[in-house]
Parts: sequence; C-alpha cells; structure tokens
Amino acid sequence: MNATNATLNDTETVTFVAATFIGFLALAGNLLVMMVFIHNKFLHSTFAICLTVLLASNILYCFTSYLIVLSDHFGNIILPEKYSCAFFEYVNWVIAGIPMNLHVLLSTNRIWAMYFPLSYRRCTKWTALWLVLATLAYVHLTCLPVVIQDVLFNPIVTGCTDRKYVFSTVIIFAMLTGYAFPVIFMAVSALLLWIRQRQFEKRHRTGFRVLLALTVSVWVCWIPYGIYYILEMFDGDYNALLDIVFAMLYNVQGIFDPLLVICSMKEVRLTLKKWFSKKNRQAAKLI
Repeated sequence: MNATNATLNDTETVTFVAATFIGFLALAGNLLVMMVFIHNKFLHSTFAICLTVLLASNILYCFTSYLIVLSDHFGNIILPEKYSCAFFEYVNWVIAGIPMNLHVLLSTNRIWAMYFPLSYRRCTKWTALWLVLATLAYVHLTCLPVVIQDVLFNPIVTGCTDRKYVFSTVIIFAMLTGYAFPVIFMAVSALLLWIRQRQFEKRHRTGFRVLLALTVSVWVCWIPYGIYYILEMFDGDYNALLDIVFAMLYNVQGIFDPLLVICSMKEVRLTLKKWFSKKNRQAAKLI
C-alpha cells in the first residue's frame, strides 16, 4: 500500500512539473508571437487576425487547464466542488475545442484566398472577426451539450477527474463534429491548397506553409489522444498514466503553434530578430 501511494505521489509530482513546464513555454511562445502580430502593421491582415485569435485561444486553454492541474495537486483551491466539476468539463470540452476549430477557420481562410481571390479581396477585418465569433458559437453548439449532460446527470462521487463519461449520442456528436471534423477538414484543405499553390510561383506560399505545418502538428498532437479516448470509452478501462501522457501531448499543441508560425512566416522572424538583436538591446539600455 505504501509503495502504491508513493508511486501515485511521484506520478502526481512529475505531472505537475511537466504541466508547469509545458504551460510556461506555451504561454510565453503564444504571447510573444501575438505581440509580433499586434506590433507589426504589415501583419494586420484577415489571415493574421485568425492566427492571432488562435494564439489567444492557446493562451486561454493553457491558463485554464493549468488551474485544473493546480487544483489536482494542491486540493480544490479554485472553486467549490460543484462548480469546479462544471469548470473542469467546460475546459476539457469547450475551451480545448476552440483551438481545434480555429485551425479549421485558418484552413477556410486559405481556401477562400486561393480559390476565390476576387471575393477574398473584399473581405475586411470585420468579416474575419465575425467568422471568429461564428467559430466560437459552433464550438459551444457542438461541445457544450456534453458539459450540460455531465453536470446534470453524472453526480459527484469520487471527484471530477475520476468520473467516467457515459458513452452516449451527445458525446459521439461532440467528438465527431468538434474534434474529428477539424482534423479531417484540415487534411483535405492542405491537399487542395497544395494542388492550387503549384499553379503559382510565389503567391500564397507563406499561407500554405503555415497551414501545412499547423495541420501536421494537429495530427501529431491530437490523433493519439483522440484514438485513446475513444478506445477508453468502448473498453471502459481507465489508465491514469496513459491519460496523463496523451493529455500532455495534446497540451504540447500550444507550444507547436507559435513555433510553426515563426518558422513559416519570414515577417515574424524579421520582427523578432529586430527586437532581440544586440543593437536594439544596446539602444534600449541608453534610453
């Protein structure tokens, strides 16, 4: 018994340290690239607006999921039990689904720009903002029913994180529309954009590179967790260690997004180089 408790404590400690490390990198990376988009006027496009909102959603998910980690490690210090469970479900389904579906919005933006350029040129920043709001509404429409079902019909017995979901139509609908659909849509979009961009020499290459990189990262970070989650619901066998590993892999998506944007967009790299160059640091000391 003592050995089991020691193993559990060690696992919790490793989980807390890993979550802290991943959360710090994700918050710093997304915030830094967001500041670049806000600062550089040459990046104030409809595509950049969608990217900025994606980075902001990564920050929101990292922050809220880390609050859950803090509650698990130090006890329920954030909210009372009946509210913390609802918060836990909302973060794991709705807030986690927002970055996934904003990737779909980015794919749609690139499809629109490359296949319907005349219509895309008439797109304004307000159009981009309305599309972002529509995406947020879609995520709530598809994923919020799972939260409502769980809060209303799954009583608190052993705590929020120990509860098992009832395999139901609501969960199947949320998994397919809120999570599986973005993965499939991004793969199809990347293929269509690859076919289209071959007709151009340099136009749209940056947008295609960004989208391709983000698509690969979504597949790498989400598909293993999605497959494990579905198998867990069918099998009913809960493995705490595997759940932690795959959840951490999903959280790593928040680190990949800003890194891939930096690697794919020359203007972002130039801005960062300007900010952190030795000359600029010396000038800042003189002010």
